[in-house]
Amino acid sequence: MSDASKFLEQVDQAAATVVAQHADEVDRQARFPEASLAALKAIGALGLISPAELGGLGHGHREAALAVC
Repeated sequence: MSDASKFLEQVDQAAATVVAQHADEVDRQARFPEASLAALKAIGALGLISPAELGGLGHGHREAALAVC
């Protein structure tokens, strides 16, 4: 399994266990999705296309597109 595939599995898991769990409440209360952002940060999603030498994951735009679809 490639690094990109592993990462996409992590995104799917975070979306299913954290983002989806809090989405209705966040929308109803019109508040910032702190728990969702923390989960995405924990798996490195905030640095998805940033170069690895700068602390990112170094993935490309293809992986970014797959992560948000």
